[in-house]
Amino acid sequence: MSRAGGAAAVWNRITDHYAEAVLLLFFATLLITVYFGATTILPPVMFLGGLLLLGCLDPRRGRPIRRFLPAAALSGVILLLAFFRSDFVEMIGHGVPVGRAYATSTRYFQAPMCMWFTTWAMVCAAWGLKENNSRRVIVLIAVLMAALSAVMLGDAVTNDGIRNWVNRTWFGGHRPEMVVVDASNLNAVLLMLFWPLSFWLVHKRWLGVVGLMALTVLWTSVTVDTNAHMLCFVAGGLVFLAARYWPNAWTRRGFLPEHELAGLALLWILAFPMIILILRGTGLSATLPAHLPASWGARVEIWSTAVGHSLEKPFWGWGYESSRRFAPAIPLHTHDMSLQAWLELGIPGLLLLGAFWFCVFWFIAPMDSRYHVRQSDNEMIEIGQEAAAVPSLPVAQRARPYMLAGAACYFLLNALSYGMWRAWLYCLGALMVVVACLAIKAVKADGKLQILQ
Repeated sequence: MSRAGGAAAVWNRITDHYAEAVLLLFFATLLITVYFGATTILPPVMFLGGLLLLGCLDPRRGRPIRRFLPAAALSGVILLLAFFRSDFVEMIGHGVPVGRAYATSTRYFQAPMCMWFTTWAMVCAAWGLKENNSRRVIVLIAVLMAALSAVMLGDAVTNDGIRNWVNRTWFGGHRPEMVVVDASNLNAVLLMLFWPLSFWLVHKRWLGVVGLMALTVLWTSVTVDTNAHMLCFVAGGLVFLAARYWPNAWTRRGFLPEHELAGLALLWILAFPMIILILRGTGLSATLPAHLPASWGARVEIWSTAVGHSLEKPFWGWGYESSRRFAPAIPLHTHDMSLQAWLELGIPGLLLLGAFWFCVFWFIAPMDSRYHVRQSDNEMIEIGQEAAAVPSLPVAQRARPYMLAGAACYFLLNALSYGMWRAWLYCLGALMVVVACLAIKAVKADGKLQILQ
């Protein structure tokens, strides 16, 4: 080996161990402290972790950047459009000096734009991490998630008894109404990490942890009355089953579950505003809320109001974070990403959002997906744990049902709850991708060890 090649190998080992150390520190800090407030802890911790990994965005690293380029580029374009539709740029356009415009603007654009760099840095770091390094990180995540799930289940059983005690003892009972909100947001974190982490847990036969996490998500959903989480979990399960038992003949013809979900996601984003528009036109948007559970009735009212205001400025929208202007009819956001994109960024924003989600689902599929099929056209493809014994089925193929289920959960959560620009939700999506990358690499590492043995 040449001197230059030896130096490069040493440098690569140093960078691998550095990235591993940062990810270990990040997950240890996050999963130990996130119980005290997912929305307030996740963004700053992820920002700091991503800041330490910004070097992973180096284009010379190649493969990690190219793999996520379509989704990263489209999310960046959406953020740029939001920036140019912000009150800061609007004031500059009206002749206000830059300094005064910045000082008097809401500056809502700052957090998402900064988080774009740091979250994608973490994703690229996880994707570029060596497989053996990934094993140590995923073990830490699994152990801490099991402990967190146990505490959350104790909360669910005692009707947030642990959380109320912590609030009274450590925080003086400050804002008791936030106890349920914090429990709900933490449940969203567990829900989003369930599917990608389950791939590694099932591989290692840690089925008790899988059951504990699933039980915690469902029980907490009932305790804090977040039926949207339960709906997302069930939908993820259905997607998991569909992807795991996808018909062999469909795959040979190029009909992959990832591609079908990409089309369905695009259809949902473009069609949902039209559905609400039809409900408004028929008067059902006014009568339906009385026949629905309170939270869903409120959603229908918010969606109807959002569409009404969108029709006033259908092409360019009202501007970034303009949903806040219509309080209390729209409390902070529209509880649906497509309606918020149309309301604030107009038709261009809606189309960009549809393109982003289309790419997210489309590029989940491994490059050689259609070639990994069984011989009989009458059989179904099994790309789950039972297929692990089939040598011709790579790890990426076995991971597909889990990753698709996680992506479907995150899509549906954005379609039914929260807001499009919430920094913690943006970070949660990136966190799910990081865990997915680590889980896949850790399973690959185990396979190599078995071959060597």
